[in-house]
Amino acid sequence: MSSVLKIYRVIGMLCFFSFSILTVVGQDKALVAVDNGVESLLNIVDENKYTYDHQLWLEAAQKAFSDADRSVVDTMHFVNLKRIIIDRANAMVFYYLRPMGPRMEVNWIVRRTNNVSHAEQTCSLSDVVSLPVKPKAANGEMPLANLDLRLASYREMLGLELADTITGERVWWMPDINIRMDMETMADVNSSSEAKDEAERVVRSRVSDLLSSNDALTDDFSGLPRLFSVVSNDKKVRIVTYMNTYDDLSSHCGGFVLHRCANGSIDKFELNDVSETIKSPEKSKGTSDKWYGAVYYNMVEATFDKQTYYTLLGYKGNDGMVKTRVLDAMWFDGKKCRFGASIFEHEKASYTRRVFRYSSGVNMMMRWDEKRKSIVFDHLSPERQMYIGEYHFYGPDFSYDSYVKTGKFWQFSEDIELRNE
Repeated sequence: MSSVLKIYRVIGMLCFFSFSILTVVGQDKALVAVDNGVESLLNIVDENKYTYDHQLWLEAAQKAFSDADRSVVDTMHFVNLKRIIIDRANAMVFYYLRPMGPRMEVNWIVRRTNNVSHAEQTCSLSDVVSLPVKPKAANGEMPLANLDLRLASYREMLGLELADTITGERVWWMPDINIRMDMETMADVNSSSEAKDEAERVVRSRVSDLLSSNDALTDDFSGLPRLFSVVSNDKKVRIVTYMNTYDDLSSHCGGFVLHRCANGSIDKFELNDVSETIKSPEKSKGTSDKWYGAVYYNMVEATFDKQTYYTLLGYKGNDGMVKTRVLDAMWFDGKKCRFGASIFEHEKASYTRRVFRYSSGVNMMMRWDEKRKSIVFDHLSPERQMYIGEYHFYGPDFSYDSYVKTGKFWQFSEDIELRNE
């Protein structure tokens, strides 16, 4: 009986070994196909075909690297994909570069071991980088062959940069690979709530470190596209914000404010989103600790009654049916960073901020108009009068409103003429 068991055990081991070999070979084939796909992509001239094929390649690359064992990835010899190993992050970066006239497209796949969960994570990313205008060669063209990715340490950050390998000049910078990947997790509605919350915790800590220097007011963070960053015209204020989106499309925002004081020192304020507890956001005021969260894409400096206010144009997700645009006012009171001020006037009533809610199926325009020196935006109205107050039926009605600066406040102006510029 024992001999029979031994025979079965040997057969089982052989089957398992054979299955393992087939699995590895299958992983090899998938990774080889991804590698060969790069050569095909670089030979495509038609931009529409490239866009379509590149998306298919990204999906295949994401799956191939996600499914492959670490040992297989470690030992693979790639012909068309280049590789960068980041030991301190337990990460590998695989990438290829594609010239696009005056720009360079950086396509990369990151595979790392999460330091908290110890799980393998894979993320596929693309960036389009504007290249320097100044000529670098006798024919006046930039020698694109000299451009390549390399590690770029920034204090304790784990960054990458696209640089000229001959002159050493940096063309593009991605300051931290962990922030970039964790922000992708926060934006992916398919990630679990636990993974999103852990990612946000890491992002909060690392963004705080990123902003802990005298250069943080001016550093270029364009390599972190999900980190929204705006700087005031007077160069005294920078606000960076980010959003965590859950599977029900609700969201939670975070961020930091930097303020250069009169003595040259920089105060840093962490923003704490308490939107859900604010019942009347258009009448409420708060501080950085009690913030009506949003991600900001523009900031307009204005002075009313000798007080400087930074008017913020922002966006926030509400739920799967409603989206929100926000006009807020930020100002400084000694060592306090405050939000909300009664500087928005509408039909003889004043508001501390304006909140515009509309259907998630449409978009609302809201921007600073430099020529008019005003904030212009779509007028929102319901599809039918019976839906007044039901914001998931609201959308632009092809008319436009604005807020124009006066001596004491932003004055509302309805139904302005706005040409398509």
